[in-house]
Amino acid sequence: MEATAALGIAGNVVQFLEFGQKLCRTFSQIHRSATGVTEHNNDTEILIHSFASNVGVISGDLAKYCAHLGATKGPDGGMNSGQGGDQMQAVIRGCGEVAVDLLGRLDKLKSCSGLPVGKRKAILTTVKAMWKGKELEDLELKLSRFRKELQWIVVVSLRRSLDLLESRQKDQFEILQTSMSDILTRLIQVNMTPLPAWPTAASLASPSLQPGVHERLGNSYASGLAEVEELALKSLAFPVMPHRETEIADAEAATFDWIFAEPQHRDRSWSNFSEWLTGDNSARLYWINGKAGSGKSTLMKYLVRHAKTKAALQAWAGSTKLLLASFFFWHNGHEIQRSQIGLIRSLLYACLKNHRELIPVVLSGTEALDANDLSDYWNLPKLREALERLVSQTRFDLKFVFFVDGLDEYAGTHGEIADILKRISLRGNVKVCVSSRPLLVFDHAFDGLPHLVLQNLTFNDITFYVNNKLGDNERMKTLEKYEPGLRASLTDAIVRKASGVFLWVHLVVKSLLDGLGNYDVGDDLRRRLDDLPEELEALYWLMIQKVKPAWYLEEGNGKPQHRSDTGLQVNCGWSMVAWPPAI
Repeated sequence: MEATAALGIAGNVVQFLEFGQKLCRTFSQIHRSATGVTEHNNDTEILIHSFASNVGVISGDLAKYCAHLGATKGPDGGMNSGQGGDQMQAVIRGCGEVAVDLLGRLDKLKSCSGLPVGKRKAILTTVKAMWKGKELEDLELKLSRFRKELQWIVVVSLRRSLDLLESRQKDQFEILQTSMSDILTRLIQVNMTPLPAWPTAASLASPSLQPGVHERLGNSYASGLAEVEELALKSLAFPVMPHRETEIADAEAATFDWIFAEPQHRDRSWSNFSEWLTGDNSARLYWINGKAGSGKSTLMKYLVRHAKTKAALQAWAGSTKLLLASFFFWHNGHEIQRSQIGLIRSLLYACLKNHRELIPVVLSGTEALDANDLSDYWNLPKLREALERLVSQTRFDLKFVFFVDGLDEYAGTHGEIADILKRISLRGNVKVCVSSRPLLVFDHAFDGLPHLVLQNLTFNDITFYVNNKLGDNERMKTLEKYEPGLRASLTDAIVRKASGVFLWVHLVVKSLLDGLGNYDVGDDLRRRLDDLPEELEALYWLMIQKVKPAWYLEEGNGKPQHRSDTGLQVNCGWSMVAWPPAI
C-alpha cells in the first residue's frame, strides 16, 4: 500500500477514533452517575445537561463520520491489494461498525435534549439501559486497538514506499544518463569537426611554447577548445547534484550569528570559528559535530552562503584568488549523493565552472574523448587524481575552501572519508570544514583539531526561535492578557526538554501552534507539551494525527462558546461543538 494513501486514509480514521474515545468516556461518566457513584456531584449534573443539549449536534457529527468512513472504504478502498490494504480495510470496516452502533444509540437520546437540569432521570435511565459498564470498557479498548493497528500499517507502508522510491530513482537516473549521452553524441557528430587536443599541464609550463603561438591558432581553435572544455566540465555534473543543499531549511533570522563572534561559553568551550577562517595556522580542518536534528546541515548551508564567511576567508587568502566549494552527503538520497564519487565530482565542478583556465590542467586526458567515452570515464581513481591536480597545481595562484556536510551519511567507511579530508587539509592552500554526528570514529580522527558541539551552543537560538513563533501568534497574544507569562513558561519548558535538538523544537512548536488554532487554553497547551515524546522518532505518530479530512475544515453545526472565567473561545479539538470542561 502506498505511504501517501495510507497517511491520508489514516488521518481521516484517526479523527473518528478520537471522537469515539471521547464519546465513550462521556458515556462512562454518565453511566457511573446512573449507578450512584457520583449521584450528588454538581459537575455530573452540568455534564448531563450539556450532553443532553448537544445530542443532536453530536449525532450530526457522528453521521458525517459514518458517511466519510463509507466513502473511504468504497468498493476497494482506493488502496492497492495486499497485506497493508487488507489490514487497512479491516480497520475501516471495524470503525464503520462502531460508528453505526454509536449513531443508533445516540438517536435514542435525542428526545432528552430538551429536559431541564433538574430532570435528568430519563437520561440516566436511558444510558444505563443502553450500556452495560463492561460494554463501554470493551468498546474503548476496541478503539484503542484499532489505533495501534493503524499506526503499524502506516509505518510498514512508509518503509515499503521508501524502498520503492529509491529503486525508481536509480532506474530513472540510469535511463536519463544513457539518453543524454546518446543525444550529445549525435549533436557532436553532426555539428563538430575534429578539434585540436588540449595543451597538457606539462606543455603549458614548457619554455618551448613560443610567444604568440595562441594568437596564430586563430579564432576557430579558441572556439573548438571552449566546446571541448564545456563537454569535459559537464561530464562531472549529475542531475541531483544540488538537491540536498536546496532542500535543507534556511536558518531563522538572527540564529547562528554567534558563530562569527568570540566564544562566550566558558563552561562549554569551543574553537573560535572566525579565527579559524581568517588565521593561517596549521590546523586547517574544522569539525562541527552535533546530535541528529541539532541543525548541523542548516548551519553548514548558512556558512556556505553567508557573506561574512567569504569575507573572513578572503582575509586569509589575501590577494590570492579564493575558490569555495561544498557538498552535502545525503543517506536517503540517490546512491551518488552518499558516495565519494559524488563528493569529488561536485567539488571539481564547483571549482572549475567559473575558472575554465583550470580545466586543461585538472581534466587532462579527457580532451580526445567523445560524449560516450566521457560518460564512463570518471571512476574513483581518476577523480582522486583530478582533485590532487587541482589542489597541487602551481600555474595559478589559488586557495581552496571545502565545506562537507554529513560525513556520517557517507555510504563507505567513515574512517576513510575522514582520512581523505584530513590529508587534503594538510596543504597550505586548502581549508576544510566538515560536520557529522559525534561518532567515535570521527572523535578519534579529528582529535585535537578545532571543533564545536552544536547542541551545547544553540540555547539562545532555540529560545529566540520559540519566542518569535509563539509571540507572533495572535491567539497567544490574547491568551497572555488572561495568563501573563504563559509564553515564557512554555518557552522555558521547550528549551529545557529540547537538549539542543532544533528539529524536535520545530515539531513541538508546530504542535503548539496547531493547538492555538484549535483554541487551546494555557492548561491545554501545557498538557500538549507534556504529552509530546522527547525522542524524534516517537513524534512520527503525531505527524499522522495532523492529517484532517476535508469536511473537518468546514464550519460546524455548533459555535464555540465562551468560558465565563476568561471570556476565551473554547474548542475541544475534535469538533466545533460546545462541550463541558469535564471532558
